[in-house]
Amino acid sequence: MRYPKRDIIRQFIILSTLLVLVACAPEEATPTPIHEADKSRYIADLEFIAQAPRTSIDPHHKAVQDMCAERLTELGYEVERHDFGYGVNVIGTLSGTTHPDEIVIVSAHYDTIPNSNGADDNASGVAAVLETARLLADEEHARTLSIACWDQEEPALYGSYVYANRERERNTDIKVVYVYDEIGSIDDRPNSQRFPAGFAILYRDEAKKLKANQYRANFVFVSYQ
Repeated sequence: MRYPKRDIIRQFIILSTLLVLVACAPEEATPTPIHEADKSRYIADLEFIAQAPRTSIDPHHKAVQDMCAERLTELGYEVERHDFGYGVNVIGTLSGTTHPDEIVIVSAHYDTIPNSNGADDNASGVAAVLETARLLADEEHARTLSIACWDQEEPALYGSYVYANRERERNTDIKVVYVYDEIGSIDDRPNSQRFPAGFAILYRDEAKKLKANQYRANFVFVSYQ
């Protein structure tokens, strides 16, 4: 089981929350200052989530699903268990104040591959999503905020795919989606970072930075599409 190194998780949560606040606010508004991230809470959630594998046939899969739903409910989000047959997405929503039809999503998948506790992939992301949800729960946002814990990501990104198709049919105006995935470890060794085919075409500036950094896996990448 791999656990986070250094303070990259805390830094990532603070950075991501700032980005979410910018996205949730009107373009002319000044972002609201954020609260302090709770590292101990994050680690406790990570350790609970990463106790056991989380395929749909594993008992801990349901336990983590329940954890996400109950935590979001406690924080005041309106919670939906989006059952799509093969799995269940857990989605918590806070309505926006002035632009409620515009949606900002912060998300991570909670399932794993078979026989893996998935500490990094992706207990690290789910714990960060829950901490982000806590940080943003008491704030008013111009746009509607959705916190999503996706299911069945490992076979083929299936949970988020089904959700995206549903929202497209509803003509939902999704402005931005943040996806936290495998954020729990870093590696300062050269050539420790690999990236998929086509990355350098889609993200030329980031590819140049990776090359200049000797392809070290010691960064957080935020992608806008």
